[in-house]
This record gives sequence, structure tokens and C-alpha cells, in this order.
Amino acid sequence: MRFYIFTILLIVTQSIYGQGGFKRQFKLPYSLNNTTKNVFETTPGNYLVCGIVVDTLNGFQTNRLAIMGLNSQGQLQWVKKYGNYKFEYLDNSLIAKWFYKEGNFIYHAGCVRDSNNKYIGVFIKFNFNGDTIWQKRFYDLSNYVIPQMVTGSVDNGFLITGMFEDPINPNRTVLLIKTDINGNELWRKKIPKAIPNLHDAKVILQDSVTKKIITAGYQYVGNASSYTGYPSILILDSLGNKLSQHSYTGPGLFTDLIQTKDKKFIAVGAEKQSLMVGALETYKSFAVKFDINTPYSPLWYLSHDKTTPSNAFNTVSLTKNNDVLIGGTLDTMLLYNSPSVNLNRITRVNKDGFVVTDRYYNYNPFPINQSYYMSPMSLNLTSDGGYISALQISNQTPNPYFIVKYDSTLCDSSVFYCQTVGLEELKSNNYKLKIYPNPAKDVLNIASEELLAIETTTIKITDVLGRSVLELQGSQQINIKELKNGIYFLQLYNKEKLIAVEKVIKE
Repeated sequence: MRFYIFTILLIVTQSIYGQGGFKRQFKLPYSLNNTTKNVFETTPGNYLVCGIVVDTLNGFQTNRLAIMGLNSQGQLQWVKKYGNYKFEYLDNSLIAKWFYKEGNFIYHAGCVRDSNNKYIGVFIKFNFNGDTIWQKRFYDLSNYVIPQMVTGSVDNGFLITGMFEDPINPNRTVLLIKTDINGNELWRKKIPKAIPNLHDAKVILQDSVTKKIITAGYQYVGNASSYTGYPSILILDSLGNKLSQHSYTGPGLFTDLIQTKDKKFIAVGAEKQSLMVGALETYKSFAVKFDINTPYSPLWYLSHDKTTPSNAFNTVSLTKNNDVLIGGTLDTMLLYNSPSVNLNRITRVNKDGFVVTDRYYNYNPFPINQSYYMSPMSLNLTSDGGYISALQISNQTPNPYFIVKYDSTLCDSSVFYCQTVGLEELKSNNYKLKIYPNPAKDVLNIASEELLAIETTTIKITDVLGRSVLELQGSQQINIKELKNGIYFLQLYNKEKLIAVEKVIKE
């Protein structure tokens, strides 16, 4: 397979250095688009980025896989590309992670449009230099083959999931392919459901104890002419035979799935709400923990954050102390008829399903008055106890690749985010702080005699970019009438030490 190595790279980079983290955005030369899908630490302090790039080849705009190497500061070192206008690697914006790391190799299961305009499946093994070790192809006589994720199996082979799609009839069955360690197909299953026969799987795992296979994605529920999308958990035996299927909530979808140390499973995604904002549907993030041996009754269920057109959990991982770390996105600006500003959100949840902390980050790479969409696609643990995250950006041409390295406290090295701890952590301090009303139109009231009795208390209000928009000495009432509608952070300082923070909304 062909690859191209760029020795001279035109890199558009934004970075703010700190002790434990960095954030980087860059675009490849002459590309029409750049989409980040996953990022892994290969050796301590070195990272491998996996994504999609759109190039013009022979006059055709062509999707190609891009594998890129970064150094310890997130600086681009090399890039290798795969695909051409007769063998085009296709993108799916709803798949988190999308690449899988096992040992010293990276694996990708995806879909290619070939020279006959046929959709076929591919399974690729890369080394840490971005070179292909092998590539396997999967064909079907009557259906498009659309793999979406791969995982290791309990017998050292691989399990691939996704969907088979009928190009003529409106049928979409879950795909399951079992391979050996070299990617050679051993067997496959087409897993249908009751009418409407439309569902898929975006992520797959296998339980090491029972050998049951679990997938997460979506399913359509209704009848042949009228149906709605619901989350879908499929539980299969070791040979891919369907045991049960579950939603756990109303309309929505699952985007990611992990197995916890106690051998249970947690799936995350977005659930649709009844509220409409103009013509836009609204959502809330949700997560559910279940036991595959008693899947009908979830162990816990979490519905999180505000109802808005953009609120979703995208990817989930575990911390070293077995808390659950969930990457997601939140935008509340559309509720106030303002351009969308997606906050990147990292939510820490304990083993019992309770939110411990929320961290909100604004990484808007575009002008402040321009809507955009950004979502974390992965959140992988690194050798220093921190995390490396791939963020997918849309609604701009060309979009940049976007990578963020967090330290163990989820500091990304930005001054605003690293001088504070999480919002919920500050709320847990012994300060009896109350902000009301919230949301507010004209005046914010602060109720905290303990804090305001400190002579050196300073109140600052910052926007989501960390810019100060208002500052005053201790006061129990703040006039915010002149502020624009949106999200702000009210911060209280004792001398130069941040002692409390609250998110406030101006409406």
C-alpha cells in the first residue's frame, strides 16, 4: 500500500506550555479537511495520532487515513497517508476511538469505497512508525460491509463489529466478524432484529470470564413506516448468537463502552429530550452500568447536565483508582439564540454512579461569533498518570487536528484551567457559597457571610475563554446587565488565591 512522507510540513500550531499538559492544533499541507479520531502514547512521551485527511488526488477530493507521530510537547514529527481516489477510506463522525491499540501495534477496522463504488470492509495492522504490517479486506455479495470498531478476543484473535447495509432495501444488520491473530476471517454473523431491521454497533468488547460479546450502538424501534432511534446494547454468546438487546432509556444512542475492574460494563451516549429549540432536538448526556449476567436491571443510571441541542457523552475510560472518566461536549448558547460554543467536558464518576467533578474547557479555534462543533473522541491514560485526548472538530474548512494532553489533575497547561481545581471540587470546600438567581438577567446575589467577611476578597467574572469581564471587591450583589448572554465563571479570591468558583449563566 502506498504512503507519503512529508518531510516539509506546513503546521498551523497553537500551544500553551505547562508542567503537565499541552494542547495542539495543526493542519496538513494542502488538505481540505483534517479529522482527529484517536491518539495513543506509544513510548513514554511519544504519541501516535490517527485520523482522516481530505486531499485532492487526480482532481477528486479523497478521504485518506493519516497516521502521525508527535513528540513529548505535541509537535508533529512525521505523517503517513493511505488511500487514493480509487480506494477511499470513509469517515464516520459518530464513532469514538475508531482505532485500537494492543501491545506494540495499532489496529483499524473501517470501510473503503473502491473503484467500483462498492463499500467493502478493511482491517489494518500498523506499527508505531505508521507502517502497515497487513491489510485484510471483507466483501459481501449483497450488502455493503461497514466495520466500525475492533477489539481483541479472549483467544488472541480479534472481533470486528459495525453493520451490513442493504443498498436496495432499508435493512441494516449488525456486523460481527471473528478473525485470527493475523486478521484472517474465521467466521461472520449478520445479526438482524425485528422490523424495522435497522441497527448498528459502534464499539465491541468480550468478557474474559463468560466469553460473551457485548456491542453498543443504536437501534430503530417502531414499525416499517415509522420508527425512532434508541440506544442499543447487544449481548451475544462467544459464537455471535444473540442473547438479548437493551436500550435502558428513551430515544438516543450509545457511543462508547468499557468494562470495569469488577467485570461489569458501562455504556455512555446521549438521550433525546422532549424540549425543542426551534427546529433543533435537545439531548442530555447519560451513562449506564450493567451486569451482562443480569442485563435487564441496570446497576446505576446517570442523566447529566443541561437539556440543550448539544449535550453528549462521547468516550469513557477508567482512572487508576477505578473512577470512571467520561469525555463529552456541552453547548448552552443555542438556548439563547447565540452562536454555538461547544465546551469540552470531562466528568469524573465514582463506582456508584455519582458525579465527583466536572471540568469544562473552551477550545474554540474559530472567531467568537462563529458556531462550531467539537467533541472528544478518546481519553487514553498515559504513563505519567495523565491523559491524552483526540478532539474532532466540524463546521469549518479546513478543520484542524486537535490534541490535548492533560496531567493527572486534568490540567491542560492553560493558566485558567490549571490555577483552579474542578468546579465540584471547589464547591466541596467549607465555604457556604450560594449564587442566585442562576440563570440571571440583571443582578447576581452572593450569599456567603464567611467569604465576604474577608477584607481581601476579590470577585472576578470571566467568560468561557478565561477573559476577565468584571472585577470588584467583596460585594453581595453584582450588576451583570451589560454582559452578553452566555456562560460565565464567578471566581472569588482571597488575596491571589482562588478559593471558590461557580458557573453562572446570563440570560
